[in-house]
Amino acid sequence: MSHPRVISWLPINATLIANSQSLAAAGNLLLNSSVPGQPTGPFIYDKVIRQVQLTTTGDESGVQFTITGIGSPTVDGHGLDNPTQVVGLISEMVTGPTNVLPTNSNNIYQQVISISANNAVGNISVGSGPSGITDFVFLDYNSVVGQANCSIQFLNRVTISAIGYNSLNKPQFIDINSGNLISSPFLANEFIASTHVNTFQQIPIPSAVVWLNIQNTTTDSINFTVLQQGVFP
Repeated sequence: MSHPRVISWLPINATLIANSQSLAAAGNLLLNSSVPGQPTGPFIYDKVIRQVQLTTTGDESGVQFTITGIGSPTVDGHGLDNPTQVVGLISEMVTGPTNVLPTNSNNIYQQVISISANNAVGNISVGSGPSGITDFVFLDYNSVVGQANCSIQFLNRVTISAIGYNSLNKPQFIDINSGNLISSPFLANEFIASTHVNTFQQIPIPSAVVWLNIQNTTTDSINFTVLQQGVFP
């Protein structure tokens, strides 16, 4: 039977994870929970895994911050060396920001559980980092005939850009001793080069999964829509 499958992601916006606050001594920042009933509980991103960014109006470069959450380890901070939504409990330590240079996490996070400082700090805010990846869009690579397409629509663009990837293999699990990913194998192919303009592209098929790598986001956002139509067994 021939029928379309459409998946559309809501805009990816910069998000405030923790309001500007000060600590008189070492301790945890209060997070803006997105979990009902937990006003200072874990912060969960919607439809994206992103870096975390710390900013300040002063100089907190002498303070170490520990970010703990559910996420994915990366080398380049963009998710390109582990472009998956295979996530687990993860933690890292980053140096505090200055009023000139913010601090971005190396890892990308689906959920931020806690952010702690090892000393007193003043006027620290935490928000979304500039880079990350969208949720995976899973396609039916057993379809007999048909095509798969995607569209990217930039909204209120300031600096955001996006790169489209697809793979025939689905990810399995993270192994830090094997390039952070075990699959059989996970071969990622770029089908949309880095762009900041609206585009409509055909997805190479067969494909098991497609996703976007997003970079340089500030207050801008993006819609990512995928359509697959064909004869499915």
